Amino acid sequence: MNIAALYQAILNKKLYHLISNQTKNERTVVKFKRHASTFTFICSPSKTQEGEWDYTLLKDNEKARLGTIRAMWSDYQEWLGQGPHSDEG
Repeated sequence: MNIAALYQAILNKKLYHLISNQTKNERTVVKFKRHASTFTFICSPSKTQEGEWDYTLLKDNEKARLGTIRAMWSDYQEWLGQGPHSDEG
């Protein structure tokens, strides 16, 4: 999974409904809707690796489960035409 690519697709309104996007002090907070749920994606400079970014996905102000991230990654792959249903018309 490429979390940075998933984040960019959401930020660029390619996936899901973007609610808000705010940047302050190099930290970007993106709120979006997936189905009936609202999520928050936080992108900030890494505290441990220079030039890298940390991504945090929240649902209801708690870290999202890995299964949720996998489902979003599957949505992203389908959007790219690489998902399990990409050959269906």
